[in-house]
Amino acid sequence: DSLITSLGKSARVRAEQYMQRQILTATWRYYLDGFPSGGVGVRAGIIRPRRPPLLSVTALKYVDTLGVTQTMAASAYQVDKATEPARIIPAYGTFWPVTRDQLNAVWVEYTCGYGTSLTAEQEPIKDAIKVLAADFYEQRSSIVAGTIVSPVASRTVEALLSPFRVFWS
Repeated sequence: DSLITSLGKSARVRAEQYMQRQILTATWRYYLDGFPSGGVGVRAGIIRPRRPPLLSVTALKYVDTLGVTQTMAASAYQVDKATEPARIIPAYGTFWPVTRDQLNAVWVEYTCGYGTSLTAEQEPIKDAIKVLAADFYEQRSSIVAGTIVSPVASRTVEALLSPFRVFWS
């Protein structure tokens, strides 16, 4: 039924928002006003693309001081997908380039998510989506007369999703 499908999608999106993760594979852009500052190598400014898990970086682009958009060669930066959230730093012994002083002068195009289905390891995410969808179905009206409301569903969803939640510094 289309209502159940729609509520399932809404529940997935809400779970993604809570966890700050991407469940189904998707392509995103992460914008920065400039490259992060820092030293050389692992001490360099770190870019952390949002919505893990990171699958691949499609492009790393920036606006140079003359206002021209440049695409960095993949050999000019390192991607660490083993750490979560993932990290991107300049290639060994190099620095991030200087950018134009403007909003959104740097952006990363990337693919992230768990794929088309979740593994047994991510089963709690599936369970939380089912609980949310059922709660959305049961609570379709803004006014429910003659019932006592209990936040059981929200506590259950938080308990299921909390181990997967990402906190950004």
